[in-house]
Amino acid sequence: MKNKTIVLAVATLGLFANGAVAGPIMSPAYIQQASGSASSAGMLDTAAIFKPSMDIMAAVPRMDTSNLAGNLSFVYQSGDFNTASVEQTGSRNVGLITQIGYFNSASITQVGTGHQALVSQQGRNNVAIIRQR
Repeated sequence: MKNKTIVLAVATLGLFANGAVAGPIMSPAYIQQASGSASSAGMLDTAAIFKPSMDIMAAVPRMDTSNLAGNLSFVYQSGDFNTASVEQTGSRNVGLITQIGYFNSASITQVGTGHQALVSQQGRNNVAIIRQR
């Protein structure tokens, strides 16, 4: 009964929504967009939305990496059926791959000495390979 009430409420809202679409709203994930008119111009402020995140990043102390050899590689993927590959040679390289989703594959190959590698995957049917020589 509760699910039927929710479906009825969503269907009713869909009928009375006045959006900028040419036909009926067919997507259950429809979101009313800002019109861009002067009356709604001050409602969405991207700088204000990102300010807390930027303040946190600015407060992180900087690390002096001028005397370190090696490279840093970071790959982040979200979705299904992604493929990521990192190949590094030399010394003291760092390879990081993060994937969220299903049927993803990740590969890190490092040749040399003093390397570090990490593959983090969330989801099902994912494959990860790390080769260090």
